[in-house]
Amino acid sequence: MRNLGAFLAILILLPSSRPSPSAAAGPEEALFAAVAPGRAPRLEHLLEQGSDPEVRDALGRTPLMRAALEGNAEAVQLLLDHGARVDGTSTLGWTALDHGAAGGNGDAVERLLEAGADPAHRAPDGRTAFSIAAEHDRPEILAALAQRGIDPGEADDAGQTALHFAAFSGAEAAVDWLLAHGARPDASAEGGWTPLMHAALAGHTAVVVRLIQAGATLDRRDAAGRTALALAARAEQEASVRALVAAGADPVLPDAQGRTLAQRCRREGVPEAIVELLREGERRAR
Repeated sequence: MRNLGAFLAILILLPSSRPSPSAAAGPEEALFAAVAPGRAPRLEHLLEQGSDPEVRDALGRTPLMRAALEGNAEAVQLLLDHGARVDGTSTLGWTALDHGAAGGNGDAVERLLEAGADPAHRAPDGRTAFSIAAEHDRPEILAALAQRGIDPGEADDAGQTALHFAAFSGAEAAVDWLLAHGARPDASAEGGWTPLMHAALAGHTAVVVRLIQAGATLDRRDAAGRTALALAARAEQEASVRALVAAGADPVLPDAQGRTLAQRCRREGVPEAIVELLREGERRAR
């Protein structure tokens, strides 16, 4: 998972510096404040008075993008009706549809799609509205985008699929939807990383179990020779280690010196409970 991409996504979703409705504000600030739910009359008044729907905040977001992120379908429609550009991009390259996919309001997303939003747009960090919806656990948005022709197994330039993003963030409902609609549990991204590795490293045990049940290869190795079990153990994700060992993941994994994973973890100071789980797995495997 790209650390920079994750950071940018967090930055996009940070609370905006939206002023309170009672604060003295210029027309630009007032327009952003009016995209909040329940303020449609104020928003319509400002637009009718000539407020520019393409004004930008500090992150280059328009009121349409902020309304989509808020999940405010009424505000989205008002802005579209008053000339807001549906496929404009923020400083970080996200469209209103991308923000709507994170916000999770199906009605807002449908209105953007009906207005011509491009569901295949890819931001500079590689994300699409589909992968954003997966990461934020929005299966209803995944369904809407799939109906517009998006392939659930499509990968970005680094080989990451929506399932990788969902697994890393622990988006259980999105993982279920993706697996049910043909996403490959063994899809390999840059560095040989699979969704199971992402889930194991992050300690999302429920997702680990779902991927195992879907047929994910337990002992697949990344470019550095690490398996999902090794990643979970070194990240001290005890529950995920337990699930992987119970499913039959190889607990030995000797290195070039013949040391087992349990021995290496003990040398590295991994909690003894995890070491014992690995040793128990070794005994079963004999």
